[in-house]
Amino acid sequence: MKYQIGIDTGGTFTDCVVVDQRGMVMASKAFTTPDDLSVGVMRSLDGAARQLGIGLEEMLADTRRLIYGSTIGVNTLIQRHGAPTGLITTRGFEDTILIMRAIGRVDGLSEEEVLFMARRQKPDPIVPRYLIEGVTERIDCQGSVVIPLNVDDAVAGAERLVARGVTSIAVCFLWSFVNGSHEEQVKAVLNERYPALPVSISSEVSPVLGEYERTVTTVINSYLTPAILKHIHNLQDTLKARGLKSPLLIMQCSGGCVTLQDETGHAH
Repeated sequence: MKYQIGIDTGGTFTDCVVVDQRGMVMASKAFTTPDDLSVGVMRSLDGAARQLGIGLEEMLADTRRLIYGSTIGVNTLIQRHGAPTGLITTRGFEDTILIMRAIGRVDGLSEEEVLFMARRQKPDPIVPRYLIEGVTERIDCQGSVVIPLNVDDAVAGAERLVARGVTSIAVCFLWSFVNGSHEEQVKAVLNERYPALPVSISSEVSPVLGEYERTVTTVINSYLTPAILKHIHNLQDTLKARGLKSPLLIMQCSGGCVTLQDETGHAH
């Protein structure tokens, strides 16, 4: 018998649905285990296997597709439990993410609340000012290099950030969505110098117009990456050890699924 499995880890419950090749559906639920989400996943899978009257290893060995979705990203962001993150950006634009856009003070508020905008305060930044480093470089709106990248600047900035305790770094330069070569150079240097340090560059994460939007999206990616990768790696290893032969597929919030390799750009 061949199976397809869908699993969703929420804040309270982890739900599992198993469909066999005849179209029969089995559902199982377990409490989510925040300290190690893979425990709740395996318990929900074990419950489904018991309903099928087989062992967990047998069910996983006969699974053609296992799709996993989780709220770990949004929960980590809302609870502010992400990794200490540093930002490397074009020198002179270090305050972009702190200034935000004007709508940042009122976005999501009612008309009545907007009337008292002066009383509002900006949310605490994900990256505080002391974890933002400027680098000498400049690319114009046509993608032409106006000021070459100073690699030594980037390395020195990264060294200061690491010394201050960051465990993830975001890189966002002006007009990098037109020409991402400077960001790519910085990522290559940092990957060589700090192999275990996740580096997110805006030209890969969010190559779109909008300096603030692109920067904050890349910062959030860096902020969430360590926790998400730790969980997904742990879950993938656990599933393989219990008999899963097919690749673990990860549900994206925008729709569709990716493998861990597609998600990170590296083989794991």
